[in-house]
Amino acid sequence: MVFKQDISKVLKLLLIGVCFIAVCVIMLVYVADHYHDTGAPTTKLLRYKDFSISILIIGIILFLAMTITYVIRLLRKTPVLTIDGDGISEHSTIASVGFVPWSEIKSISVQRFGIQTFIMVDAKNIKKLISKLPGYKQIFIKTTMRLGFPPIAINMNSVREKPGEVLAVMNKYRDEWKKINESFETGTAQQHKR
Repeated sequence: MVFKQDISKVLKLLLIGVCFIAVCVIMLVYVADHYHDTGAPTTKLLRYKDFSISILIIGIILFLAMTITYVIRLLRKTPVLTIDGDGISEHSTIASVGFVPWSEIKSISVQRFGIQTFIMVDAKNIKKLISKLPGYKQIFIKTTMRLGFPPIAINMNSVREKPGEVLAVMNKYRDEWKKINESFETGTAQQHKR
């Protein structure tokens, strides 16, 4: 089953990303313009200039990365999530891991963080799973794991279907995979006893 992005939702997210980038740039220019003022700072933003500049630059980088990701996905028309009998293939974030077989999935759940809703996938052997990914994806995934999040977070904000519906489909395919493999393992064990 393929879950494609909803163009109207992606365009809305792009607009939000561009707005946040614009706000960060405007604030950065304001702080940088007043950086060498020797008078008393008039705002907290100016009181902590170095910290403000660092945070604004990080904000610009993150929102730019998000915006670029959505533009690329919009142009490529890459499905956000594909679910089949072998596993899942996810391409929802800049740190997407791609294909994950059912045999490597430990647990699946839905979690909400602010306005973002994610399907969280915990892998059995994350080192093996991310070892084939580019370095920036590995760093991103390791950082989110240190913050207490599972290694795979599938962003569902750009699809029409509700996360609970997608989770139900994932569990259905995973249960079918388990039944097939349990019956295969049971049959193999019985042959070895003979």
